[in-house]
Amino acid sequence: MRKTGIGLALVATMYSAGAVAQEATVPGPEEQQLTLPGGKLFVEAFLELSLSKDAVFKPVSLAPDVWYGINDDLTLGLVHSGRGATGVFGSYGDGVCFTGKDNGCVGGIYDNVGLDARYQLLRKVGISLAGDGGLYVNSFDPFQLALKLGAIARFSKGALSFEVDPSLFFGVTKRDTGNKEVLTAPATFLYAITPKVGVAAQLALYLPFQYTELTMFGLSVGAQYFITDQLILDAAFSLPAMVGGEAVPDGVDMRTLTLGVAYAF
Repeated sequence: MRKTGIGLALVATMYSAGAVAQEATVPGPEEQQLTLPGGKLFVEAFLELSLSKDAVFKPVSLAPDVWYGINDDLTLGLVHSGRGATGVFGSYGDGVCFTGKDNGCVGGIYDNVGLDARYQLLRKVGISLAGDGGLYVNSFDPFQLALKLGAIARFSKGALSFEVDPSLFFGVTKRDTGNKEVLTAPATFLYAITPKVGVAAQLALYLPFQYTELTMFGLSVGAQYFITDQLILDAAFSLPAMVGGEAVPDGVDMRTLTLGVAYAF
């Protein structure tokens, strides 16, 4: 039997734990999906806050994502958040950036957007696999376009889930000014404490192939709360550069807080 509830089909990785919890009382094995049911709409927004040393609230940004299920196997998204694009917690400066270039907004008030597609490839008891790709504008000035190719795999047993979400971004334009290939690879552990409360821990790799000295390995922890089956709140605290390349001031000085709200229609 396939799980088709909205809770299970949430596109953002963080929401998987609550979905498992909501179905934990259903007897018998269940298939899982990583896409929205056909005709369903999912809207989420993340308030991204820098808490880094000497850069608290520099920047502050609001990144909305909108996902729509074309059918049970194909979901399309209009994406601004780093989490929506890569599955990695803890990004900042995405979407609408409020604090200006002098306070952490690299490209001004609005400088990134992506079109994403997710297709369900495998749906079995305890395991689910989807392909994920799209086109992303990393910057409007200069215009930096990237092609994303990735995959998502989820392994579940009871209230515990594990997800891996590797993505490779290929620079299409402005390659001569640094828009080259980047690998992101988050691994996320999720646990449903109750049918309404889930927690998560994530390890994530950021690897720019041409600039390996900027490599970062991050750690995040988070929680979510299902106010209703349709309305969800979540929060995540991240240390994006616990370990970094030689050009990265790694450790705990770089810190972010992400507050999210989502609604499933």
